[in-house]
Amino acid sequence: MATRRGGRQAAVPRQRSTPDGAGFLVRNSVDRTLRVLDPEGMDVRLHADPEDFWNAAGPIYESDPIRHTIPLTVITGLRAEYRQRQNASGQISDVYGTKPLLVTITEHGETVGAAYCTPPWPLGVSGVTIDHIPALAEFLRDIGVELAGVSGPCEVADAFAEKWGSSTTAAMRMRCYRLEELIPPDVPGSMRLAQAEDIPLLEAWEAAFFHDAQMPVGRPNHRRQIVQSLALGNAHGLWHDDGVVRSMARASAQLHGMSRVGMVYTPPEHRRRGYGAAVTAAVSQWALDQGARDVVLFTDLDNLTSNSIYQKIGYRPVYDAVVYRFPTTVA
Repeated sequence: MATRRGGRQAAVPRQRSTPDGAGFLVRNSVDRTLRVLDPEGMDVRLHADPEDFWNAAGPIYESDPIRHTIPLTVITGLRAEYRQRQNASGQISDVYGTKPLLVTITEHGETVGAAYCTPPWPLGVSGVTIDHIPALAEFLRDIGVELAGVSGPCEVADAFAEKWGSSTTAAMRMRCYRLEELIPPDVPGSMRLAQAEDIPLLEAWEAAFFHDAQMPVGRPNHRRQIVQSLALGNAHGLWHDDGVVRSMARASAQLHGMSRVGMVYTPPEHRRRGYGAAVTAAVSQWALDQGARDVVLFTDLDNLTSNSIYQKIGYRPVYDAVVYRFPTTVA
């Protein structure tokens, strides 16, 4: 039996297993979920199937595509990959690459919160209210989950980090910007969309991006993520000038009217010439052309240059977010 805050007892299935290679206790062999039932009507559930999770959590994420921009794109990719990994009988094969942590919180049958994690990334809590953070943290501890960190809008990520404890460290403070009116910079060159033959370059530059940004994650499989991103219809823009690729940026295919720009990278030898701003503006225009109403991006608040550049091309602040790193890591 697991104990909830206030001394109430929560029923947990007897059949439990030790955390797997991703650090997650991911399934019950009978119904593929684990539940904690609150006598007052709260139900915290762990989902093994992304489609089942989406059916429950989708309305929360769809209600505010700007706040939930990251889970919208992450879960869309996860659902697509999950379907591809199904064999002819409809079962998920052993070669399924990620072991996602997908959690919903319901009260009296209504979904009131959702959280997710795909290793090696931190737990995303944009879909959880502050009031439900204690129940989420207690549930994850009860089932033996180890987390690399937590991310989300400051108020909920701060609350989860405080509840989780364990000497958490704020690894990156970010700001979400929304495009108000695009103002393309006057920079020589033009953008083209990356194709399959550009994957080696994209892979090398994404690795350099993560290194330069000191992103608080483990060892992402860049090639796998790029291949999946291209398959989902995301734009990987490459800025060319004088026959040389100078910079790159990515924009997600629009979901519920939202597209997110990211992975903006310029090699050191091509910096301070405006290429980063130019390719960001170009993929932003691509997103608008695809029908996006809300084009958003995140910046590191400590990077004063990028915060200034994005505002010059028409982006305006919406909310602040944070990534916390925990001392335990996901293998």
